[in-house]
Amino acid sequence: MRESGMYRCVMCNMKWVLIFIVFLSSGCGIRSNLERDATFQTGEGYSILVLGMRSPYRVVICEGWDTGDFWRGNFEWNVANVRPKDNYIVLKVKPRTGKKIYGIASIDPEGRDGMNFFRVCKGRRSMTFEVPPDEVVYVGDLVRRQISKDESIINIEYYFDDAKAFMEEYYPNIKQPLTRGRHSLKKLINYPCHQQQTMIIPVVIPM
Repeated sequence: MRESGMYRCVMCNMKWVLIFIVFLSSGCGIRSNLERDATFQTGEGYSILVLGMRSPYRVVICEGWDTGDFWRGNFEWNVANVRPKDNYIVLKVKPRTGKKIYGIASIDPEGRDGMNFFRVCKGRRSMTFEVPPDEVVYVGDLVRRQISKDESIINIEYYFDDAKAFMEEYYPNIKQPLTRGRHSLKKLINYPCHQQQTMIIPVVIPM
Protein backbone atom coordinates (compact mmCIF):
# COMPACT_ATOMS: atom_id res chain seq x y z
CA MET A 1 0.00 0.00 0.00
CA ARG A 2 1.31 3.42 -0.91
CA GLU A 3 1.54 5.73 2.09
CA SER A 4 0.46 8.76 0.11
CA GLY A 5 -0.60 10.76 3.14
CA MET A 6 2.95 10.93 4.42
CA TYR A 7 4.55 12.52 1.41
CA ARG A 8 4.67 15.63 -0.69
CA CYS A 9 5.52 15.84 -4.39
CA VAL A 10 8.42 17.87 -5.71
CA MET A 11 8.97 18.55 -9.41
CA CYS A 12 12.52 18.61 -10.67
CA ASN A 13 14.45 18.11 -13.88
CA MET A 14 17.01 15.36 -13.98
CA LYS A 15 19.46 14.97 -16.86
CA TRP A 16 21.39 11.78 -17.44
CA VAL A 17 24.41 11.59 -19.67
CA LEU A 18 24.60 8.94 -22.39
CA ILE A 19 27.93 7.16 -22.16
CA PHE A 20 29.71 3.97 -23.04
CA ILE A 21 29.83 1.20 -20.49
CA VAL A 22 33.62 1.21 -20.51
CA PHE A 23 33.55 4.78 -19.17
CA LEU A 24 30.99 4.02 -16.48
CA SER A 25 33.34 2.50 -14.00
CA SER A 26 36.47 0.47 -13.63
CA GLY A 27 34.81 -1.85 -11.11
CA CYS A 28 31.73 -4.04 -11.44
CA GLY A 29 30.67 -4.36 -7.81
CA ILE A 30 27.81 -6.63 -6.73
CA ARG A 31 26.13 -8.17 -9.76
CA SER A 32 23.14 -9.99 -8.30
CA ASN A 33 20.64 -9.90 -5.46
CA LEU A 34 21.21 -11.57 -2.12
CA GLU A 35 20.44 -15.29 -2.25
CA ARG A 36 17.04 -16.27 -0.89
CA ASP A 37 18.54 -18.53 1.79
CA ALA A 38 20.76 -15.74 3.10
CA THR A 39 20.99 -15.01 6.81
CA PHE A 40 21.95 -11.82 8.59
CA GLN A 41 23.74 -11.33 11.89
CA THR A 42 24.41 -8.01 13.55
CA GLY A 43 27.95 -7.08 14.48
CA GLU A 44 29.49 -8.36 11.24
CA GLY A 45 30.08 -4.94 9.74
CA TYR A 46 27.34 -5.14 7.11
CA SER A 47 23.77 -4.02 6.58
CA ILE A 48 21.10 -5.02 4.08
CA LEU A 49 19.78 -2.49 1.57
CA VAL A 50 16.30 -2.92 0.07
CA LEU A 51 15.45 -0.79 -2.97
CA GLY A 52 12.29 -1.22 -5.01
CA MET A 53 12.62 -1.06 -8.80
CA ARG A 54 9.35 -1.61 -10.68
CA SER A 55 11.01 -1.96 -14.10
CA PRO A 56 13.69 -4.50 -15.15
CA TYR A 57 16.40 -1.85 -15.38
CA ARG A 58 19.96 -2.40 -14.29
CA VAL A 59 20.85 0.08 -11.54
CA VAL A 60 24.34 1.22 -10.59
CA ILE A 61 24.88 2.29 -6.98
CA CYS A 62 28.07 4.06 -5.88
CA GLU A 63 29.48 5.50 -2.70
CA GLY A 64 29.81 9.21 -2.18
CA TRP A 65 30.19 12.05 0.29
CA ASP A 66 27.47 14.38 1.50
CA THR A 67 28.62 18.00 1.19
CA GLY A 68 25.34 19.65 2.18
CA ASP A 69 23.15 20.46 -0.82
CA PHE A 70 25.47 18.41 -3.04
CA TRP A 71 27.13 15.02 -3.09
CA ARG A 72 30.48 13.93 -4.48
CA GLY A 73 30.23 10.52 -6.09
CA ASN A 74 32.94 7.91 -6.47
CA PHE A 75 32.05 6.47 -9.87
CA GLU A 76 35.43 4.77 -10.38
CA TRP A 77 34.17 1.80 -8.39
CA ASN A 78 30.61 0.47 -8.32
CA VAL A 79 29.15 -0.80 -5.09
CA ALA A 80 26.50 -2.59 -7.14
CA ASN A 81 25.54 -3.01 -10.79
CA VAL A 82 22.41 -5.09 -10.51
CA ARG A 83 18.96 -5.70 -11.93
CA PRO A 84 15.93 -6.19 -9.66
CA LYS A 85 14.37 -9.57 -9.03
CA ASP A 86 10.62 -9.57 -8.45
CA ASN A 87 10.68 -5.76 -8.29
CA TYR A 88 13.36 -5.45 -5.59
CA ILE A 89 17.10 -5.03 -5.28
CA VAL A 90 18.36 -6.59 -2.04
CA LEU A 91 22.05 -6.26 -1.24
CA LYS A 92 24.43 -6.80 1.66
CA VAL A 93 26.50 -3.61 1.86
CA LYS A 94 28.76 -1.77 4.26
CA PRO A 95 27.02 0.80 6.48
CA ARG A 96 27.20 4.40 5.33
CA THR A 97 25.87 7.27 7.44
CA GLY A 98 26.63 10.93 8.06
CA LYS A 99 28.98 12.29 5.43
CA LYS A 100 29.42 8.88 3.79
CA ILE A 101 26.38 8.00 1.69
CA TYR A 102 25.22 5.92 -1.26
CA GLY A 103 23.74 7.29 -4.47
CA ILE A 104 22.22 6.17 -7.75
CA ALA A 105 24.90 6.71 -10.40
CA SER A 106 23.18 5.35 -13.50
CA ILE A 107 20.29 3.34 -14.87
CA ASP A 108 20.37 1.07 -17.92
CA PRO A 109 16.89 1.37 -19.48
CA GLU A 110 17.38 -1.87 -21.41
CA GLY A 111 17.91 -3.83 -18.21
CA ARG A 112 20.95 -5.65 -19.55
CA ASP A 113 24.64 -5.10 -20.22
CA GLY A 114 24.22 -2.88 -23.25
CA MET A 115 26.58 -0.23 -24.52
CA ASN A 116 24.37 2.77 -23.77
CA PHE A 117 23.77 3.96 -20.23
CA PHE A 118 22.07 6.97 -18.74
CA ARG A 119 24.29 8.47 -16.09
CA VAL A 120 23.83 11.31 -13.66
CA CYS A 121 26.39 14.10 -14.05
CA LYS A 122 27.57 17.34 -12.47
CA GLY A 123 24.80 19.68 -11.38
CA ARG A 124 22.01 17.11 -11.80
CA ARG A 125 20.06 15.66 -8.90
CA SER A 126 20.25 12.02 -7.95
CA MET A 127 18.72 9.83 -5.26
CA THR A 128 21.08 9.46 -2.28
CA PHE A 129 20.56 7.56 0.95
CA GLU A 130 22.18 6.31 4.14
CA VAL A 131 22.42 2.70 5.30
CA PRO A 132 22.76 2.53 9.11
CA PRO A 133 24.85 -0.24 10.68
CA ASP A 134 23.27 -3.59 11.60
CA GLU A 135 19.96 -2.77 9.90
CA VAL A 136 17.81 -4.14 7.12
CA VAL A 137 16.74 -0.83 5.61
CA TYR A 138 14.23 0.02 2.88
CA VAL A 139 14.97 3.33 1.13
CA GLY A 140 12.13 3.56 -1.38
CA ASP A 141 10.91 2.47 -4.82
CA LEU A 142 11.88 3.70 -8.28
CA VAL A 143 8.76 3.56 -10.44
CA ARG A 144 8.97 4.45 -14.15
CA ARG A 145 6.07 5.80 -16.18
CA GLN A 146 6.22 6.71 -19.87
CA ILE A 147 4.48 10.03 -20.57
CA SER A 148 5.40 10.39 -24.23
CA LYS A 149 7.60 8.78 -26.87
CA ASP A 150 10.67 10.68 -25.72
CA GLU A 151 9.98 11.37 -22.04
CA SER A 152 9.83 9.14 -19.01
CA ILE A 153 8.74 9.85 -15.47
CA ILE A 154 10.48 8.09 -12.60
CA ASN A 155 8.68 8.43 -9.29
CA ILE A 156 10.61 7.91 -6.09
CA GLU A 157 7.84 6.42 -3.96
CA TYR A 158 7.55 4.71 -0.60
CA TYR A 159 5.78 1.36 -0.21
CA PHE A 160 7.04 0.12 3.13
CA ASP A 161 4.31 -2.48 3.70
CA ASP A 162 4.97 -4.03 0.28
CA ALA A 163 8.70 -4.17 0.95
CA LYS A 164 8.11 -5.73 4.37
CA ALA A 165 5.85 -8.43 2.90
CA PHE A 166 8.42 -9.13 0.18
CA MET A 167 11.25 -9.57 2.67
CA GLU A 168 9.18 -11.86 4.88
CA GLU A 169 8.25 -14.07 1.93
CA TYR A 170 11.53 -14.16 -0.01
CA TYR A 171 14.03 -13.94 2.86
CA PRO A 172 12.52 -15.96 5.73
CA ASN A 173 15.95 -16.56 7.30
CA ILE A 174 16.55 -12.84 7.80
CA LYS A 175 14.95 -12.23 11.19
CA GLN A 176 16.06 -8.63 11.61
CA PRO A 177 13.00 -6.37 11.17
CA LEU A 178 12.85 -4.08 8.17
CA THR A 179 13.42 -0.43 9.07
CA ARG A 180 12.29 2.75 7.35
CA GLY A 181 15.14 4.52 5.63
CA ARG A 182 15.14 7.97 4.11
CA HIS A 183 16.43 9.29 0.83
CA SER A 184 17.40 12.73 -0.43
CA LEU A 185 17.81 14.41 -3.79
CA LYS A 186 21.24 15.99 -4.06
CA LYS A 187 23.09 17.55 -6.96
CA LEU A 188 26.26 15.80 -8.05
CA ILE A 189 29.28 18.06 -7.64
CA ASN A 190 31.73 16.18 -9.89
CA TYR A 191 31.74 14.33 -13.24
CA PRO A 192 30.89 17.02 -15.85
CA CYS A 193 28.04 16.43 -18.29
CA HIS A 194 28.54 15.72 -21.97
CA GLN A 195 25.84 14.43 -24.29
CA GLN A 196 22.53 14.56 -22.39
CA GLN A 197 18.97 13.38 -22.43
CA THR A 198 16.34 15.00 -20.21
CA MET A 199 13.99 13.04 -17.96
CA ILE A 200 11.21 14.79 -16.03
CA ILE A 201 11.08 13.42 -12.51
CA PRO A 202 8.20 13.92 -10.07
CA VAL A 203 9.61 12.82 -6.74
CA VAL A 204 7.80 11.60 -3.64
CA ILE A 205 9.83 12.41 -0.54
CA PRO A 206 9.09 11.41 3.09
CA MET A 207 8.10 14.46 5.13
